[in-house]
Amino acid sequence: IAIDQATDTSYVANLENGEGSGTVSVIKGATCNATTSTGCGHTPPTATVGFGPSGIAFDPTSRTVVVTNVEDASISVINANSCNATVTSGCHHPQPKFPAGREPNGVTIDPAVGTIYTSNLDNTVSIIPTTR
Repeated sequence: IAIDQATDTSYVANLENGEGSGTVSVIKGATCNATTSTGCGHTPPTATVGFGPSGIAFDPTSRTVVVTNVEDASISVINANSCNATVTSGCHHPQPKFPAGREPNGVTIDPAVGTIYTSNLDNTVSIIPTTR
């Protein structure tokens, strides 16, 4: 789970949708949280990512959500400006993907240098600039 505090949005990786790709649920924190559950009963918007989404991170500097996709060895990047709890226009199409090592899982972003780092099952690290 990754959280964008500026838009009160939680991004949750969903393993797969049965059609060869996975999704990320975009949940509105203002109406679905520990004290308010009025929005929790609704199906949240989703963003289509690669197959087998697993690791997820948010970069407040570049306003991106990064998702590792273990089954197709890729990293999906979601634009948080156009896919969040309030604006969902950018959620409705497949998100851009970039190649990674074998079964990428853990992911982090260093906003100071604009770099995404993922750990891969083949004992490698994928390094991807956030400016792509």
